[in-house]
Amino acid sequence: MLFRSPIRDNTGKLLGFSKVTRDLTERKRFARELKHERDRLRLLLDLNSSFASNLDLHQLFGAISAGVRSVTKCDAVVLSLPESDMKSLRIYAIDFPEGKGFLKEGVAYPIERSIASRALETSKPFLFGGVPASLHSAMQYLLVNEGLKSVWALPLCRGGSVLGVLNLACFEEGAFTQ
Repeated sequence: MLFRSPIRDNTGKLLGFSKVTRDLTERKRFARELKHERDRLRLLLDLNSSFASNLDLHQLFGAISAGVRSVTKCDAVVLSLPESDMKSLRIYAIDFPEGKGFLKEGVAYPIERSIASRALETSKPFLFGGVPASLHSAMQYLLVNEGLKSVWALPLCRGGSVLGVLNLACFEEGAFTQ
């Protein structure tokens, strides 16, 4: 930002100008951080309202998914829950308006070599910038045919144990950052 002020002598004759510049880089960074925090708090408030007003898991998932998609700009949100044998996951709910129908509710896939396996094992979010070659062939087939190129697996934890995985996916490669 640039400010200019005239410099005059005692008679009012213009002698020149003074110039003051201000670097707004730090202010802009702070504004971005503030917007990010405001979006995060808005999402938490929306999620809290959803929890309070929805008793059905599918309705709750729909409300959560809409909030998550508005903040992350992802193309798909998929809730996967482990089967009782803990060897496979089942897609319990999906919000994927532009999906081609390959990813569907009820589809089961092996936990081993799945994107969700890392989140299940570590209880920490795991980010894939592209569809990994080491992925189980059935899941790789589904993601490639849907056109999804980035996935963020978020473990759903309670009391130290992982109950399931919320997968966010995007058509754009490298769409998510840590």
